[in-house]
Amino acid sequence: MSTSLPVNPYGLLRHDGIARKAVHELKYTPHTDIATVLGPMIASRLPALMDAVVVPVPLHWTRKRQRGFNQSELLGRRLAKARGWTVRGDGLIRHRRTKDQVGLDWDQRRSNVAGAFRWDGGRIEKPILLVDDVYTTGSTLNACAAALRASGATVVHAAVFACAAFGDSTEVGPTRDGDEA
Repeated sequence: MSTSLPVNPYGLLRHDGIARKAVHELKYTPHTDIATVLGPMIASRLPALMDAVVVPVPLHWTRKRQRGFNQSELLGRRLAKARGWTVRGDGLIRHRRTKDQVGLDWDQRRSNVAGAFRWDGGRIEKPILLVDDVYTTGSTLNACAAALRASGATVVHAAVFACAAFGDSTEVGPTRDGDEA
């Protein structure tokens, strides 16, 4: 099985205006209660019959200690609660510290996170839903998906609050082939 298949996320909004401000507030301020609203909003955009285990994109332990929380885990827990799904916030590990992705181009982002993740959560039996706050180039989600597939995951989906550079409308909806855009 290929570990390099790209992940196309289900996204709620384009990463501009109020969506960009909401992500900034969630990520860089103590206003983590924003996830209480955003998580269920993301959940509402997923296919009704989808069933998955939620796996938040992890921060390196030093960054999580610095921030005091992982914004993707906060979103993932609220999304999972809205859908009645299980969260595995401990299985996917960012075992290598990476540079901040802001300001890096596509190639730099991809090489920055390549090989930075591994799955330490045991056997993967259900579809996985990776959850992150923003999809920019897909480098982080694809590196996470590669680690999950290398550990036996056969189905890896992704969901994000905001997507950069998708279309002209504010709502992006699912970005998967054959779905609404």
